[in-house]
Amino acid sequence: MFLGLALMCLPWWDGGARIQFPNAGYTIESLDVAAEESFQSLMMFLPATDGFAPNVNVQVQVFEDSIEAYMEVSRNQVAQMGLAVIREEVRGNRATFEYSGSLNSGKPMHFYAVAVKRRNKVYLATATALQHQWPNSASHLIRCVDSLQLAH
Repeated sequence: MFLGLALMCLPWWDGGARIQFPNAGYTIESLDVAAEESFQSLMMFLPATDGFAPNVNVQVQVFEDSIEAYMEVSRNQVAQMGLAVIREEVRGNRATFEYSGSLNSGKPMHFYAVAVKRRNKVYLATATALQHQWPNSASHLIRCVDSLQLAH
């Protein structure tokens, strides 16, 4: 079954670049594919504490409007979820925003995100940690999220 699925995927798979994790001791080839729809393309985790692993995820979202309009939609979503905006900034086609609050789990969370707009897409990198994890994980998570760059 797995081999069949792998063989069906070959026509669109051209072998992506290798992602390197030298401190963890490995590299792995990326699943680098082009897609017309929105999708989550990457998730990375720090070691878990208290049952939660601080993480960074990258999503590619179809969005036709401006980065300012994207931020307005994001601001409304954050407000609907009852989260508090800590800060936000838009510079050119790049937006940074930070917010916190409790989601469905009831645990206080902290989020930091960078969104970059190009043509009809927004590339969104988001860091997530429990609020009490943030002081120890923020430097790693922010550095990772801030490093988001668009290829070519």
